[in-house]
Amino acid sequence: RKEEPIQLIKVCDDPEFLIVRTLEGVSGMISKSNVEFYHDSHLLLLNFYHCYTRTETVEKLMKNAEPGSYLLRNSHQIPNGLSLDIKCCCPDEVHRMRIINENSIFYVREESFKDIGELMKYTSFHPNNPEYQITYKFPLPIKNSNDDFTVVKTLIKNQQHILSENVILHKVIGGG
Repeated sequence: RKEEPIQLIKVCDDPEFLIVRTLEGVSGMISKSNVEFYHDSHLLLLNFYHCYTRTETVEKLMKNAEPGSYLLRNSHQIPNGLSLDIKCCCPDEVHRMRIINENSIFYVREESFKDIGELMKYTSFHPNNPEYQITYKFPLPIKNSNDDFTVVKTLIKNQQHILSENVILHKVIGGG
């Protein structure tokens, strides 16, 4: 069965589980140990990946995270080629942020769409290349090597964070 886009509704009383809802309105619970990408409540998580289940909880992962941060696993735990999608509905358009691990180097790609229908049309594991690609010159830093996560500051809320000295912005020519 095809993976359905999932939206976080709230955290249950049981701290091990999240209540989630698909775009089609189907609700259910999912173990936090299977959630590979944590996000703010205003963001929609387009895909969950269950390739590797860990025992630690989101609370443990979040203990040193800054408000508005995303949590991303250490590169050695993210399968090569893994793609993580998030989206944010702004007043004028829909943004999608794509984080890809290619040989332990993280690429951050941002796309804009006129509406959610257009976004979903191009949402897949291998979507069309966005017009602009934002590439980190070096792998994202690990905030605390003793903990099992990499903290990535909020990219959609703070566009200036993307356009820092750590990134290269260039136009992508053609498809791939």
